[in-house]
Amino acid sequence: MGLMESIITINNNDTGAVDGMMGRSEFSDAMIDGTEFAFETTVNSPMGPLDMSYEDEVNGDKVTGNIANPMGGSAFSGSRKP
Repeated sequence: MGLMESIITINNNDTGAVDGMMGRSEFSDAMIDGTEFAFETTVNSPMGPLDMSYEDEVNGDKVTGNIANPMGGSAFSGSRKP
């Protein structure tokens, strides 16, 4: 599928959203433990709703992790917004 850019926002109350090429998908139960965080959300894809699970880690301003869905998974990387 190629490079996909998204913005992940996590609020202080463990809610947040992923904004990307498939639109905005919100989540309400982020788990945050030190530098690690995880959440699940559903995105609207051309094939219908798609459940996504994110497991991520922050190291300084670098963010890395994995995204899993019923079709497989992939690693991702990015940076924390200042």
